[in-house]
Amino acid sequence: MPKKKKSPRTKGNKKPPQKKKSGQNVGAYLIGVLLALGLLGGGYALFLENGNSQEGQVARPVIAPQKTQNANVVSSTSAGKTLFKKNCMKCHGPEAKGSTEGPPLVHRYYEPNHHSDAAFHQAVRRGARQHHWRFGNMEPVPGVSPEEVGVIIRYVRNLQRKAGVY
Repeated sequence: MPKKKKSPRTKGNKKPPQKKKSGQNVGAYLIGVLLALGLLGGGYALFLENGNSQEGQVARPVIAPQKTQNANVVSSTSAGKTLFKKNCMKCHGPEAKGSTEGPPLVHRYYEPNHHSDAAFHQAVRRGARQHHWRFGNMEPVPGVSPEEVGVIIRYVRNLQRKAGVY
């Protein structure tokens, strides 16, 4: 005769401890709510900082001019163009429209919501793996200061705006 299975109850007919359900994780929920509030607060702060924007306009963050250690680095389109030609044009082509060596930076793949300025800084400093195009990996670009990269980024963003990328 087969043996009977023991009851899941423990000594004294007490119920075994219940497993937590995934919906009961209050801590994770609170962290999510706090992060969302922080993001909303940051956006609201940007809106207040641009308080002179009219209704219906999108508030743009106010970017303080960068102080550079190199007096020759000027935050202007001409300086950005010069630095781009010297350090980037070989692969990314004239006016960042691409070449046989590298992808166009004036493209929706590189708009700020997809590739942030920080991504450009990191690509220059560390290189970047091939992921959108078939040009191979991007090697680091030595000898370009973070300030100069910032000037180049502003130049590229200006070209992207003019082309309607964003």
